[in-house]
Parts: sequence; structure tokens; C-alpha cells
Amino acid sequence: MSNAKRSIGNAASALVNDGESVVLDSGTTTLYVARELRTRRNVVVFTFSLAVLEELTSAEGIRVELTGGVYRSSSHDLIGHAVAKSLTSIYADTVIFGAAAVSFTRGVMVHDPDAQHELLQAGKAKGSCRRQQQNWSRGHLSSLRHRRLRSDSD
Repeated sequence: MSNAKRSIGNAASALVNDGESVVLDSGTTTLYVARELRTRRNVVVFTFSLAVLEELTSAEGIRVELTGGVYRSSSHDLIGHAVAKSLTSIYADTVIFGAAAVSFTRGVMVHDPDAQHELLQAGKAKGSCRRQQQNWSRGHLSSLRHRRLRSDSD
């Protein structure tokens, strides 16, 4: 499993260029993304994951900004109203999140009952197809032009 997550982390981190900002979700897959971002320069990472914070603490070219919130020990992250409020004020170049499944009719699905829906609205539009802004507020992905991040096991 870790080889697949490492491959996904490598592919997803390639979407983030030096000088950009990124929102990273909490979870093991996004932790692998954080590991791959360590060599970037002048990158701002917004997160509610304390594991991501710890991973990037010594990365000189990365500034990590935490959202605030209530600590949840089961996943080593922050949850609650403060996270949601903070995410609504973020306008990042890229948002990278973990999902249990993606449906073109039902949208993004997660197992976490405390999932921050505001996470999906924290990105700004880009000119390229891979980052085209979607209508996440309804959760429908019917017009999404997607790029599947493949792992070596696919």
C-alpha cells in the first residue's frame, strides 16, 4: 500500500509549482504528498493536519499555515467550526484531498463524518484543464475534466 501512496504523492505533488499555494487534506495519502513537496521553494501549504505540519516543519522553502480548530487524536488533525471558517478565507492555487470514492452523479464521497466541505471550495481557477474550477458547491462532477493519478499497482 505504501508504494501506491508514494506514487500518488509523487504525481499529486507535481501539480504544485514553486511559488504556489496548496491546501492539503488530512490523511495518509496527503502525507505522502507533503513528503514530496519538501523540496519546493516559496510554497505555502494550508492544512488542518498536524502530521502534514510535522512533515514540513524542517522544509526551508515551505511555509505551513494551520487552520485552527479542535484537536482530534484519532487522526492527528483539527476539526470543527474554526477549520471551516478558515477554509472559506483561503484562495489557493491547488487543493489536494483524499476521497473514498468519486461519483459523477453524487460527487466526492468520504468516510469522515467531520469532513470539511469547505475544503473543496478553497481553490481558485487556473487556465489549465487539470485545475479547471468546478461547481463543487453542489458536489456534481459531471463536467469535470479529470486526470487520474495512477499508482504502480494499476
